[in-house]
Amino acid sequence: MKIKSIHIIAFGGLKNFTLNFEEGLNCIFGENENGKSTVMAFLKMIFYGSERGTSLSKNLRKKYKPWDGSPMAGNVKFEFNGKNFKLEREFGASNSADRVTLTDLDLGESKVVGPDIGNELFSLSAAAFERSLYVGQL
Repeated sequence: MKIKSIHIIAFGGLKNFTLNFEEGLNCIFGENENGKSTVMAFLKMIFYGSERGTSLSKNLRKKYKPWDGSPMAGNVKFEFNGKNFKLEREFGASNSADRVTLTDLDLGESKVVGPDIGNELFSLSAAAFERSLYVGQL
């Protein structure tokens, strides 16, 4: 999978935020509290939803609830197996309340998909996805 762009409508402190990726290796870096972890959490949640948690640190839906109270939503455009896709998610109160749409950009066809679409598409668990996507701070 190659991520081409992300667009965050509202997620945590980010609103109407777009990040385009170039060919090759891309690195997200910056000062503390500039949204790096928010972008990474968004990527994981758009493909996998969130695990159920009781504390704020474990309940990502509460942790990343937009500061202005607007609904969490966004999309990611990516290439997989030579095809171009856009995955959109409007986050609800739980995975089952999310509205998740996958669009084949090459064919122009959209369909509603399950909340764990990352596992279905890539045969990769959320934990494996996270380990393959994140490189921790040195």
